[in-house]
Amino acid sequence: MKRNTLTLAAVLLLSSTSWLPAQVKLEHKVLEGRKSTANTYVKVDQTLTIAGMDIPTTSEQNITSSETNGKRQADGTLVSEHKIESLQSSVKVAGMELNFDSVNADAPPKGTPLDALLDIFKAVAKSNWTVTYGQDNSVLSVKGRADALQDLPEAVRAATAKQFDPDHLTEQANQELKVLPDGPVKQGDTWERESTKLFDSYQSMTFTTVYTYEGTIQKDGKSLDKISAATTKVSYAMGADSPSPLKIVDSDLKVAESSGTILFDRAAGMIVDSKDKKHISGSLKCEVNGMELPGKLDLTFETTTNRS
Repeated sequence: MKRNTLTLAAVLLLSSTSWLPAQVKLEHKVLEGRKSTANTYVKVDQTLTIAGMDIPTTSEQNITSSETNGKRQADGTLVSEHKIESLQSSVKVAGMELNFDSVNADAPPKGTPLDALLDIFKAVAKSNWTVTYGQDNSVLSVKGRADALQDLPEAVRAATAKQFDPDHLTEQANQELKVLPDGPVKQGDTWERESTKLFDSYQSMTFTTVYTYEGTIQKDGKSLDKISAATTKVSYAMGADSPSPLKIVDSDLKVAESSGTILFDRAAGMIVDSKDKKHISGSLKCEVNGMELPGKLDLTFETTTNRS
């Protein structure tokens, strides 16, 4: 009788595991010889207010880039070749407008101060670089991104130097990999990440984002893992050595609204779709030629990326 009771208890214990939520492991994979293409759309709407004067800015970019992985070496490293295949960009600032398309890169400019950006767009559209992955698929180095800018004026290269710095690009690439959870997750699990984005003139924003595993969905005949994202905090900084005549010496910014989704292909080991939108607003303390001026910022980022 005792033996039968123990057997029954064991059966009940084993069967009870079916009630536990299923856990999954989401891991990036860098597969030998894989070729992939990413299409990225970025839209920025910004109104910078200085001493009561509004300066509206809108920009949109469509970028198609390719990645071709080499072979895994004896030491576990793998080098991939990256290239910008096409770039379309439009910028509107205070009534001025600039449009660029790498397919017709030498189209006549509109004759506004924004034309100075054309050489930057042309250079970026021709850029290619290499990424070296380690045995654990983390990024060890990003090399060659700044090479395309070498023929630009010194002032332009100085303003973008930190954005194209190899150490920064390596850190940024690893930030993107770390959006995935550290270990197995089940539906409803959350994790937090901090990331920093650099802008021209040594400006940066640091974001705190909470991710939630939402389970799997079916899309285009594939089972994909869905992750939702919500940015909860933001901070701004401008380097003291910034070449910009307008200095931001203090800020109090908040995330007014945020939403995002990530679709991960577990079999391929890569993010195949991501959407992110952030609305940021708050006050700034500005300085021009030693004169302090009050400021405000209303900024919305919208980014969509599809990879295949």
